This record gives sequence, structure tokens and C-alpha cells, in this order.
Amino acid sequence: MASRIAGALRAEDIACRYGGDEFVVLLLNVDQVDVANMIADKIRERIGRPWSMDGRPIRVTASIGVAIYPLDGEHYDALMSCADASMYRTRNDRP
Repeated sequence: MASRIAGALRAEDIACRYGGDEFVVLLLNVDQVDVANMIADKIRERIGRPWSMDGRPIRVTASIGVAIYPLDGEHYDALMSCADASMYRTRNDRP
């Protein structure tokens, strides 16, 4: 999963495992939600590519939330709260 996420990022971006099946991506020099959403879509597409485990196909999906500094918050807690809310809205909008 980490290599698929990293493959969707620019050289200056940072990705880390946040816990369990959660990752956090820090997009440097991005201040527009459209740009962040475009990168999120690229990550989602790469994660969604078929996998094979023990010869069996596996499909993985991702729910991604976006928060923009300082628009959505000026500190960690506010940004993570906004990203969580965005992720749940995105998840609920999907069929």
C-alpha cells in the first residue's frame, strides 16, 4: 500500500502510516482544495488497481479526506478533524 501511495505523490510530499490501515499525506505547497482532491483521486486510483495474493485477485478501496492549511485549521488537531469529516462525507457520497 505504501508504495502505491508514494507512487502517486510528488517528490516533496510526505506520506506516513498513521495507524492500522490509516495513512496521512502531507502535500507541501498546496493551498487549493482542487489540487489536493486531484492528488487524492490519483492515490485512490493507484490503491484501487487489482492485487493478486496467492493467485487470487483482491480489490482494495480507499476513503480519503482533505484538509487545507490554514483554511481548515492552523494546528494538527483541527486539520485532522477536518480531514476526518471530509473523509466521512466522501465515503457517504459514494454509491
